[in-house]
Formats: sequence, structure tokens, C-alpha cells
Amino acid sequence: MGQLFTKIMAVIGILFLTFLVTVIGSILLLVTGQALVYWYVFSGAMVLFLALTISTYFDLFTSRIRWIGLGASLVIALAIIGIFEFNTYQTAQLETISDSEVDVSIYQPFNNNDRLATLEEESSLSLEQNLPVLDGSTALYPVYAAFAEAVYPEATYDLHSSAVRMTNTPTAFDSLLYGDVDIIFTPAPSEQQRQTAEEQNVEFELTPIGREAFVFFVNQEQNVQSLTLEQIQDIYAGEVTNWNEVSTANGRIRAFQRSEGSGSQTALQRLMGDRVLMEPPSEQLISGMGGILQETSDYRNHQNALGFSFRYYVTEMNKTDGIRLLEVNDIEPSKENIAAGTYPITADFYAITRQGEETEEVHQLIEWMIGSEGQELIEKTGYVPLVEGELEQ
Repeated sequence: MGQLFTKIMAVIGILFLTFLVTVIGSILLLVTGQALVYWYVFSGAMVLFLALTISTYFDLFTSRIRWIGLGASLVIALAIIGIFEFNTYQTAQLETISDSEVDVSIYQPFNNNDRLATLEEESSLSLEQNLPVLDGSTALYPVYAAFAEAVYPEATYDLHSSAVRMTNTPTAFDSLLYGDVDIIFTPAPSEQQRQTAEEQNVEFELTPIGREAFVFFVNQEQNVQSLTLEQIQDIYAGEVTNWNEVSTANGRIRAFQRSEGSGSQTALQRLMGDRVLMEPPSEQLISGMGGILQETSDYRNHQNALGFSFRYYVTEMNKTDGIRLLEVNDIEPSKENIAAGTYPITADFYAITRQGEETEEVHQLIEWMIGSEGQELIEKTGYVPLVEGELEQ
């Protein structure tokens, strides 16, 4: 009798261990969403398998119960393996998407679609030769593509080698620096870009042509609604690390950043002022504008993600389900608030040239951009035009 009791207690102990490991694994799965928890659940299934094997050896249960138990443990183990593999595949897909950009080819001039803004009347400026070569940031391509469609002769303008190109902010600055293009359309250059230009004895001429809001966003499941400028600075200085320090939410803040030289990263650096911007972990450094949206909207980041970009890109070019724009100082980043100057993080965007090297056609085009027709296209595209008083200065 004593020997049987010992055997039974051994099996009960193994079953309790199985239950404990499975419960711990399941809780970790719900709380963290990390793939490592599958190991705990898988281990639990294996312990169950071992327990039933022992029970078979000691002939503790009927044959039917043993076979059912063994089969169930194997099904659980195989299901966990399948879930783990699916999660791995899904993660790989999400990582692939996260660095992708919007398909800008749909905004190419003379592409026979209604994506580009158009003038009510034919443009007063028409350029037929010595066309200024244009390049710029992703978010501003719809603006200068609309300029080209209004002013340039009808043709196929390849994104990479024509007079109307589209790369990104850092590449556009390099192209202008080395004289490969005539005008670029970007936010203001970073300190590093200015320094590089100075080292090359190049001076940039910045002509403001419109206004845009720099925006911050969270996952739509996050209940944070507004941050102050100081709170944003505290987060990106690394001094605030949990949402409960700035809101009623809770969870470690995962504050994404962009690569050096990108327009939005430069805007963040400018926002920090004299504050030192924290060095982001590699997994929080996103290369593409589309990537920062996808990572923030990802279900795995619903409690902690914080991202940033420019309003037009987020709301028009690359609308992404699963994010919500934050108010700053309780003010919404709407076009009306940008125009009124009440939203606190607004900035001009520019037509940038190499000072003193502009051709007559470049001067004509820039003058047209800041005139009524160019400003009409900026407003119709979805940006905020310069106010009338500034145009006259």
C-alpha cells in the first residue's frame, strides 16, 4: 500500500508541475506577448506527456485514459509549435512592412489620375527647356509633382533620373550638395547637413513655401490623449520612461526615433532645443517614415509605443489604421490650428537651392511657387499655405 501511495504522489507531483508551468506560460503570453513564453507552454505539455508515460509504466490508469492523455499532450505540443511558427512568420512580415514607404509612383506628374492638385486656370508660368531638376522628401512629393504638372511640359518623369525625382530627405540634400539637382523640397536641414555643406563651401538658400505640423501619435488602444511640450521633451530625453508619469495609462514607453538626417528626426532634434536627445535602442530606431507608423500601430505595441511624423504624411499619404494623433498642450494638430498658429509644433517647409547658383528658370519657378498659383496648389494638396502677409515680405 505504501509503495502504491508513493507512486501516486509522484504522478500527482508531476501533474501539479505541469499545471504550474502551463499557467505561468499562459500568463506570460497574455501579459508580454513574447515568443519565449511558448517554451513554457510547450514544456508544460512535455511534462504532462512524461507524467502519463510514468502512469503507463506503473499501470495507474486504465488504458483508455492513458491513450487519451498521451494524445492530448501531443496535440497541445504540436499546436504550440504551430502557433510559434505562425508568430515567427507574422513577425517577419510585420518587420518587412515596417520599413516600407507609401507607393509614391501614384503621384507622378501626368499620370492620368486625380491624385495631384490642379489649378482652376492654366498656369501663368510655363517652362519648356532648362527644366530645374527637382527632388525632395517623401511627404512633399505630391506638392512639387503638382508644381511640375502645372508648369513643366507633359512627359514621363521617372522617379530616379528625370527632372522630377523623389528619393528622401537625406539623399535629396546630398544630391543638392553635389549639384545633381537644382531644387529640393524638404523641412529645414539638420545641423549635421548644414555643417557638411559648410565643409564643401556650399551655402543653402531656404525659401519657405508652406507650413506643416510635426505630430506625435500612439496606438489607438492606448488611452493617452494629450501631452505637453515639456512631457514630450522629458520622454525623448529619457527622463520619463513610463506612461503613468505623464498620464493615467501605464506601461514602459517605447519612444521610436528615425535615422539621422531624416526630416522628422531633424524636427525632433529641433523640438528638444538644448535638451539632450536620448540614444535609442536599435529596435526603436526606424529607417522609413512608413515603418514608424506600422510599428506604433502593431498590436504588440498597443500599450507603450510613441511615434512621430508630419501631419500630411500620416493623415493623407499613408493613412494607417491603429494609430491616434495626440494633442499637444491640449491643442489638436488640425489645418485650422496650424494656420492660426495655435498648435505649438509647426514648421515651414522649403524650396532649397545652392545660393548664388540658381538659373533664371529656378528663380522663375520659386517666385511662382510663393505666388498665388503655387500657394493654391499647396493648399489643395492638403498643406497649409503661407499667410498673405508673409508672401508680400
